[in-house]
Amino acid sequence: PETAGLFCQENDDLFWSYGQSWSNRLHSANVLRYEAGVYCWKHRFDGMGWWAYRVPVGDPYDDLDGTTQDFMMSYPTDSGTDPTINWEAIREGITDLKHLYTLESHIQQFAHRHPASPADHLVQEAESLLHQIRTRVTVKHPYVVIPAWNKGMLTSQELDQIRTQIKDMINRFVEFNA
Repeated sequence: PETAGLFCQENDDLFWSYGQSWSNRLHSANVLRYEAGVYCWKHRFDGMGWWAYRVPVGDPYDDLDGTTQDFMMSYPTDSGTDPTINWEAIREGITDLKHLYTLESHIQQFAHRHPASPADHLVQEAESLLHQIRTRVTVKHPYVVIPAWNKGMLTSQELDQIRTQIKDMINRFVEFNA
């Protein structure tokens, strides 16, 4: 991603990535949250898309009725669609991404409005937190179904802890500014 990002930047192009969405792989939901959130943020993608399938072998609600699994990002209903766990995992990752961008925005606005003030310590703490998160995002190909390539990926629990740390830091900015 680093090389592709530099190439896009040098050529004034948008930098997009894509992932895969498998319906019933045990690690799929965590992979999707990771890549939609912290992975997208770290690599500064301008956008991200997924191969989102709706290919049932037979009954879309029965993964065991065919010779292969059903690839379903959403399920058909009389009123539209029912989302899957993977659909919701992507939404969770996007929520993580929004929190990260919100914290970055507070850092920029706060440092700009309060240069060389007691708030500098808060800005430094927030920047340190973002640096720690960035260094923990180590998996470069989260969408590849090779378990060894996913070794070291942040777990759902770790992503929840990171989200809590980010929200707490955002709240500290808000309280300091009040």
